[in-house]
Parts: sequence; structure tokens; C-alpha cells
Amino acid sequence: MLRPKQVYNAAKKGIDVTKQRISLRLVYEACGPVWGGSADNYWETLPKQERVRAKAKSTNNFARNHYEQHMHVYGELNVEGETFEIDGNAVRDHSWGPRYWQATKSYRFLVGNFGDDIGFSGGLVGDNSHGILHVGKARADQIKKFTLETRYSNPDDDKLWPGLERPQTVLRSHKSFLLLIETEKGRMEVTGTVVNFMPLRNRRNGEHTYIGEGFTEYKIVNASKEYSRYLGKTGYGMSEYLDQGLPELDSNARL
Repeated sequence: MLRPKQVYNAAKKGIDVTKQRISLRLVYEACGPVWGGSADNYWETLPKQERVRAKAKSTNNFARNHYEQHMHVYGELNVEGETFEIDGNAVRDHSWGPRYWQATKSYRFLVGNFGDDIGFSGGLVGDNSHGILHVGKARADQIKKFTLETRYSNPDDDKLWPGLERPQTVLRSHKSFLLLIETEKGRMEVTGTVVNFMPLRNRRNGEHTYIGEGFTEYKIVNASKEYSRYLGKTGYGMSEYLDQGLPELDSNARL
């Protein structure tokens, strides 16, 4: 997917492309509260002149209307007659309004699900952290700070890159990381290991945005008293790393 055009044009060039018939049925049930907000909805509550000023002042053209919710998901995937049962946890993630992928220089968006009673979702943008630690069906502890250190693939050493720092090439994808989550109630340390990876990109007005999507295995390795009952739990989720300004691959370059 670093070269999506080659994938989509393969059939036209006579390259054999396997096609399979699939069907997917999923049921989502809430196991945590909805978290998020909408600038557009808020603006509609303002008097007209104040609304105009608020819209003109805003520079958020990425995800100014957004919510998330931890869910229990079950159902089945059928691939050419073979059925795979699905039963686990995920995050319902919904944004609406403008979405310009070039609007933010870099971010790290992390989601971990450890069962119906514990999970987290949040992001690191510059020096700012946001998100929630979902505890039980009705509680969402606001994340005050993410401290993130990442190892990238094919390293010359075992270097941990802090925060948003990274090697300046799309060929060095994130492979594992250490994450410290701090809320108003306590702390939780989590390891993340990428078990499957999809490189994506977005182009707009000559700009190239790199988006690395990692299917991630998480483990809670340390926790303060408030979260100590979850120590040792293993869960799954995603880790999305977005960066601007990384050199694009030459169309003839070898991966």
C-alpha cells in the first residue's frame, strides 16, 4: 500500500489478482460511555455574530467533530464459504466535518481494548495529550498525559524514539512502544507490539501525508493502586502514526 496505484492497476496490466467473495455481519454493544465533542454543534448554540467570530477564529480542519466509545463486538466473517467467528472488543470511532490530513504535522493515535471493563483511546499531538481510560460501563477517566517511546523497524540499534520523533523514511515503520498513561486518578504502563501493519498515504495539493496503521497487541505491565487489578492483562487494538514531510518512495525503488 506504499504504492496503491500499482495494486489497483494490476489487473489492467495482466497481473493475476485473486478475488474472493466475502460477507461480514457484526453487532456492536456499548461497554463504555461515549466520549468526544462537536465544535459545529457548539457553534450552532451561539448567537449569530458570536458564531461567525468563533468559526473564523477556528483553525481545526482535521477532526473538530468526533466521538469514541468502547464496544463489545460479535458476529461472523465468511470468505468463500469458510466462516470465522468474531467475538471481542473494539472502539467505535466517528468523525464528521472537514478532514484535511495535512492539517496536523504529526500525531500518534492509540487504542487498546482489554475486555469489557478496561480500555483506552487517545492521542499525542505535539506536547498535548488527550483521551480517556474506560473503566467499567459508566466511567471514563480523562487522560492527562501520554508518555510514548517507540522502536522502529530495521533499526541500526535498539533506540527508543521519544514522543513524535522518528526516522525520516517511510520504510521504517513503528514495531513496538512503551506507553505511560496518566489520568487524574492514577497511572498505567502499557507495552505495545505491532503484529500486523498497513502503510497508507494521503496526497493533497502536492503534499504527502504518511499514515502507518498497526494492529497492536498490548499488555499492562505496571499500574498504580487505582488500576492495579488490571495488571498483567493482554489486549488488542491499533496504533496510528501520522507524519508529514517524509520523502515519497520512487516508483521504481525496491522495498
